[in-house]
Amino acid sequence: MASELNWQDKGVVVKQETQFPESDTTRLTIACKQPTRLTLKVRWPAWAESFIVSVNGSPLKVAGQPGGSYVPIEREWRDGDRVELRLPMKLHTEPLPHTPDTLAVLYGPIVLAAELGTEGFDQFNLYQTGHNQNLYRNAVTPTAPVFVSDGDLLQKIERAPGAALAFQTKGLVKPRDVTLIPFYRMHHQRYSVYFQSFTPSGWERHEAELRAAEERRKAFEARIVDDVKPGEQQSEVDHAFKGERTSSGGSAPKWRDAR
Repeated sequence: MASELNWQDKGVVVKQETQFPESDTTRLTIACKQPTRLTLKVRWPAWAESFIVSVNGSPLKVAGQPGGSYVPIEREWRDGDRVELRLPMKLHTEPLPHTPDTLAVLYGPIVLAAELGTEGFDQFNLYQTGHNQNLYRNAVTPTAPVFVSDGDLLQKIERAPGAALAFQTKGLVKPRDVTLIPFYRMHHQRYSVYFQSFTPSGWERHEAELRAAEERRKAFEARIVDDVKPGEQQSEVDHAFKGERTSSGGSAPKWRDAR
């Protein structure tokens, strides 16, 4: 994060300038009234396979490894000295624990989410706070996107044009390709963070299972003569509900009890 440390006891100010994660580089500028010998330790995070450090434009040899180690820079610092750190980021996936075929996509340490849009949200004020979440229950629910690939699925994710950090899938996602953006930028629309992953043959089997389940659902609904929803006013009026020492409550779903 862009920040500034004022170490008054040492008479040293360290200023960090960065646009992370839009940029993979951060700059530390030292301000001091007189030369000061210090060891500056910069962390090498686990997600960065390489770590590039330079002081006043001169590259340093880095010793250490990703994942918790700190790279020490010991020298006599002078006013205006600059340290530039470059942490190259790349796409990678992380599975859910014990569920290797359900994946999240990350760019460096940044979790990416698929934009699924706002279809059916026209009647809602998306910026209103404290509103009834049940309003959304009857809105259109999009099909959850899944990955279908017979190789390295990351080869089918490309950086989207433009300045903002975003990616576009190409022939990877069913039912349709998606745009992936940093999760922290996702607001006021549906999204997906974890994706089931299938081979083409596995997806065909999964589609067949979905079709069979849909046919079973339709056949079941076709046999329904009537249904009663306890606690829902209209349903109880339609069925002439009567009772003693009974009450109802809840929102999704409602309920009714009797004492």
